[in-house]
Formats: sequence, C-alpha cells, structure tokens
Amino acid sequence: MEEKVTVGESDRESAFQAIHKTLRTLLEAHPTSVSVLRNVVGDKFPHKVFATPVQASYIKQLLFMTSYVPSLRKDALELIIDPERRCHGPGVR
Repeated sequence: MEEKVTVGESDRESAFQAIHKTLRTLLEAHPTSVSVLRNVVGDKFPHKVFATPVQASYIKQLLFMTSYVPSLRKDALELIIDPERRCHGPGVR
C-alpha cells in the first residue's frame, strides 16, 4: 500500500521556482528550444476532467513562464482561452 506524501505550499513554490530557474537557464543557452517548449506546454495542458486546482496551478506556472519567454504569450493565452486547442483527454496522445 502506498503512503500519501503531503507537500506544503512553501515546498511546492520552492520547487516551482527551481524549475523555472532551470528552464530559463536552458532557454538562454538554447534559444531555439522555445519551439519544443511550445509543443510540450500544449501537449501537457491538463484536460478539463482534471481537478480545478491542477488546472489552476498549470495556468499559473504557464503565465509565469511567459514573463521570461515572451514569445510564448500568445500561445499560452490561446491555450487557456480556447479549449479546442487542448487536444487531449487524460492518457490520450
């Protein structure tokens, strides 16, 4: 039986900050990888059947990402606003 691990909000925020710092560093070193990031962000956008907190967290992190990847803004907003751009259900690729 698996034991559930509870992660505190400050731990989660620290993890997100570390991820964003790493991603920003990678994009600075390899600017052409923005196109790959654009595809991944769209592919991994949570389907509407996922819990609201999951969707809200994804959107929050996506919007923060646009602060250091401005070229991603239009795509990010389209993903958030237009559900037709989200092409997958859970487990569907």
